[in-house]
Parts: sequence; C-alpha cells; structure tokens
Amino acid sequence: MERRKIRKIRKRTAVILAAALLMQLLDPVPGLGGVSASSTTQQEIDKTEKEKDNLEDELDKTQDNLNSLEGQRDSLKKELDYLNGQLAAVVANLEELETNIRTKEQEILQTQTTLEVAKEKEKWQYDSMVAIVRCMYERPEDSYLTALLADAQQGRQHRAGGGLRAEDAAGI
Repeated sequence: MERRKIRKIRKRTAVILAAALLMQLLDPVPGLGGVSASSTTQQEIDKTEKEKDNLEDELDKTQDNLNSLEGQRDSLKKELDYLNGQLAAVVANLEELETNIRTKEQEILQTQTTLEVAKEKEKWQYDSMVAIVRCMYERPEDSYLTALLADAQQGRQHRAGGGLRAEDAAGI
C-alpha cells in the first residue's frame, strides 16, 4: 500500500517536472514573462523536490520498520522452534513415564498375587501347627512321629485341593 502511494507521488513529480521544463522551452517571448514563469516553475520544482525527499524519508522509515518486523519474526520463529523441541522432549518423557507406570502396575498386581498365595500358605502352616500341637496335647501317648505323619497327610490333602481345616486335623 505504501509503495503504491510512493509510485503515485513519483509519477506526479515527474509530470510536474516535465510540465515545468516544457513551459520553459515553450516560453513565446524570452524576457517578457519568463521571469515570473521561471520563478513559479522553480518554486514548483522546489516543492516537488521537498515532497520527493519527504516520500523518500517515509520509504526509508517504512523499510526500517519492515526490517525490524522481519527480525522480530525470525526471532519468534527461533523461539518457536526451541519451544517445539522442548515440547517434544516433554512428550517423550511423559510417554516413558506412562510406560514405567504400566510396568509398575503389573509388578504390583504380580506382587499382590504372590502375597495372597504366601498368606494362604502361612494360614495353612499356622493351622497345621495348631493341629499338631493340639494333637500332641490331647494324646500325650502318641509320639511326635505320629503328629508329623498326620501333618504330612494333611499337606497331601491340601495340595490335592481339599485344603485342611483345623477340625479335620484335630480328628487325625
């Protein structure tokens, strides 16, 4: 838009200068009105040159402004590239953390399952020991070997899926 304006003014200036030169050349009587026409033409030329200088100054300012804006654009583009790089690193880190979370959740599930099995085994061992102690207490005549054999029989039943209850062990 600024360039169109400048071109228009340059055309006007060229037309005015051409008209002034033409008037100087076509002056019918060299001495009779030449002074006033010449001074008017000179004033128009000076005026046109001032306008031209003003327009050139505006053009320089506009060019400086354009250069400044281009510099800002380049700076912002570099900053955007840097921020995009950081964003990509954060996204990669987030994906890695999500993978680690899924792995830890699986480990937790596996550990919980192992814990449940261990608690079951602990309860079975406790119940077996209670049954052995009760058996030894109720039947002092039986030997320790009989209690161990009873415990072994209970273990086979437990592994076979029947499980062992304290009441069953007391009757052995």
